[in-house]
Amino acid sequence: MVRLALYRGPAPTRLRQVAHRLICWRTRGPYSHVELIDADGWGWSSSWLDGGVRRKAIDFGNGHWDLRTIDRDLETAVKWFEDHKGEPYGVMGLLTWLLPFRVGDSRRPFCSEAVALAIGMPNAWQVSPNDLPTE
Repeated sequence: MVRLALYRGPAPTRLRQVAHRLICWRTRGPYSHVELIDADGWGWSSSWLDGGVRRKAIDFGNGHWDLRTIDRDLETAVKWFEDHKGEPYGVMGLLTWLLPFRVGDSRRPFCSEAVALAIGMPNAWQVSPNDLPTE
């Protein structure tokens, strides 16, 4: 089983609040970021602020996150993140959410694309945090 942490805000700075609201508006949902939680409680994702694919200690109990458990293999998902750790963040992939067409680059994933790839979803470059499975 895989646990996902979906960020629903509020964001800590004005710029991040604007980005959070813009992502939520464009993806038609309450979430702007996603983390996959490993067996030790650490978050795996791809983050613009952290420079790309990484593992990070995050307080998922601070009231900013909704936690979901989905029926996927955690070991396989974490292995994907370990194999791709350090890859740069997919700024262009994220920005294409603002365009009428989408462009994907799995070598530079954004957060939900990385999680979707890790759990084996097809067309991961088209997945927003609001499109991930909820059970």
